[in-house]
Amino acid sequence: MSDTNNSDMDQELVREFLAESLEALESLDGLFVILEKQPEDVSTVDRIFRPIHSIKGNSSFFGLLNIKNFSHSMENILQEIRSRKRVISPKLTDMLLQGVDLLRGMLEKFAEGAQDMSFTAAEQECLDKFNAELSSGGSDLADQAKTVNRMFKELQSSDISEEYKGKLKELSGIVNDLIRIVVPADPDTSEELETTYFVGDQDITDNFKTVSHFVHNVTEASNDQDACENFMEALSALRGSADKAKSEALSEHLNAMYNDFTTIQNAGIGFDDLMAGLLRERLDGALSSVKAVSADVDEPAEKMPESTPAPAVAVEEEVKEPAPAVAPTARAAEEKAAASSGSKTIRVEEEKVDSFMGFVGELIIASEVFNYLQKKLEKFPQVRDITQEFKNANISFNELSNNLQRSLMAVRRVALRSIMQKMPRLVRDLCSSTGKKVNLIIEGDNTQVDKSLLEGLENPLVHMVRNSLDHGLESPEDRIKAGKPETGTVILRANADEETFRLVIQDDGRGLDLEAIRSKAVEKGTITAEKARTMSDQETALLIFGAGVSTAKKITDISGRGVGMDVVKTNIEKLGGSITIDTVLGKGTSFTITLPMTVTLMVVDGLIARVGTESYIMPVMEVRESVRPRKDQIKTVAGKGEFIDVRGELYRLIRLEQVLGLKADYASDVETTVIIIESKNCACGVLVDDVLGQQSVVLKDLGKQFSALEFLQGAAVMGDGRIGLVMDAEGLINVSLQ
Repeated sequence: MSDTNNSDMDQELVREFLAESLEALESLDGLFVILEKQPEDVSTVDRIFRPIHSIKGNSSFFGLLNIKNFSHSMENILQEIRSRKRVISPKLTDMLLQGVDLLRGMLEKFAEGAQDMSFTAAEQECLDKFNAELSSGGSDLADQAKTVNRMFKELQSSDISEEYKGKLKELSGIVNDLIRIVVPADPDTSEELETTYFVGDQDITDNFKTVSHFVHNVTEASNDQDACENFMEALSALRGSADKAKSEALSEHLNAMYNDFTTIQNAGIGFDDLMAGLLRERLDGALSSVKAVSADVDEPAEKMPESTPAPAVAVEEEVKEPAPAVAPTARAAEEKAAASSGSKTIRVEEEKVDSFMGFVGELIIASEVFNYLQKKLEKFPQVRDITQEFKNANISFNELSNNLQRSLMAVRRVALRSIMQKMPRLVRDLCSSTGKKVNLIIEGDNTQVDKSLLEGLENPLVHMVRNSLDHGLESPEDRIKAGKPETGTVILRANADEETFRLVIQDDGRGLDLEAIRSKAVEKGTITAEKARTMSDQETALLIFGAGVSTAKKITDISGRGVGMDVVKTNIEKLGGSITIDTVLGKGTSFTITLPMTVTLMVVDGLIARVGTESYIMPVMEVRESVRPRKDQIKTVAGKGEFIDVRGELYRLIRLEQVLGLKADYASDVETTVIIIESKNCACGVLVDDVLGQQSVVLKDLGKQFSALEFLQGAAVMGDGRIGLVMDAEGLINVSLQ
């Protein structure tokens, strides 16, 4: 593929190129779906064109010629869509989306250090499709525009009355306006459409057409001395007109065109497709800064309001491709810095941030040690002055460590958009394969979450969206029979606060048939028939997360085999989260995923409970209250166990020493403390010897050997250096119900 050896490249530039390219490709799936629905949206075409264009130029710099050639073919098709010479269609969208997938794979293969970057069979087949599409010419709207104009001219010159000639001229003006909406002026069509170009009140038509014709034929024209002289004269005249009109935008594009042309021409390297493309982009930028009007329009151009450009001109953001002598990522960084309003970004390897996060965790532990020492010093009045100084320093240290933790957590947070933007492509492909019509609504895709959550959330989200489309939404025919719009709706809604992230997947489909779920679960042996009769609707709905529990009448390649939803639940629980379901038969279903804001550094604010000589931590978020029980509050219910009555509400009582197999200190229940913990819609009372206070701790994983103990979240280093176990409310409640 290339003579360039990976080891000879600047590895920092390579990593930057790959990171930027792969990140840019992530957004294209959703943009193609938007473009397919709104083919007239020029800005969407530009947003697709830019990353492909950049990858083409940057891959050429690194000698990745196959990636360059592949992306160049894609760019050519996009340029024709951009210039309205080709109309987007589902077939063309499929082809371009396949190209994006293959281009992503080629970049990932290079990132993994592959030495052989030659085309695979799939890549070569797709490239052949691109080239065949380009050779076919597509739907050439420019040619159609020329034909329409010729027909009008022939009719106007024919032997018809002046009355009809006047009406024909009026109709011709209207048609020309419509043509200019779909066909931008270019050197091949401008003569036919009789376009006139203005900057301010100056007519620059002749010079602009001379420059435009030369630039579009620069590969051959650059070898013609007379053509080069005519081009430079016309370009100089245009620069003078732009200065006179005080058009800074036009001056910038023309000056850049002059500098690029003279640099390349003097270097003697010639104008290949890459260099020619650079000049054409300068011309596109210049075109966006002038006014193009039809010569058939009766109203003088100078009377047109400055704020209303003619519809022929589509304003485009300038796309800059780096010359081979300049490192592409360096130029990109300079352009971003120039365009920004003071906000700067840097790329940092995730491992470095994780390492820093570990040190911050140790800093928080040290903070709690200082708190412990402060409490010990306060017991000695003879060192009161030193204690006060230590306390003041400790307060500042605690504040600093907390701010550092919050700042670093903010560094790790990224927008949910990176996975949400993949969903429109997924929905489009599923609609194509199922024949369903779906309106996807995404809300809160700018919600910031920890990167570790983002990586763990993508696969569950993909599966649940697939499940909603395949199981949840009915076919258009069935929806019409049910009195619904034939187009179903799927809503993805995300929001977060400081502690918790929530993601809702909602559809307006058929809803869950809870009776069918109970029957299927009994048939599979998941639950007994007796259990099925006593289960609540919420408990029944959660059965769909059991392996093999599916009520689908038809097995498809999308879902319906009873696998996947159990994996979804497992993955969410690994992230420390949970899923709840709300469903109404015939109306729809809503899944709510709730997750902690991070799984990288879990700082838990907890109550320190003592049982015997050991300390245990109850997360404050899971604690409703704590009470000192009276003897008459603790009751025993036959066959059900012990309960505590708190202001008329009964809570199942869990004696923590029995769960942990310890010996408690209390002689009677009235000498204890009961902590009321809650999880989801259930609450229990946990009986302990005493509550020692409240403390922030850094949660540490206990490892696989303790994974079976569902009532433990992990462990933490206490202020006195001892290890405390962090309890899990849901796990404790589950144990009490067994």
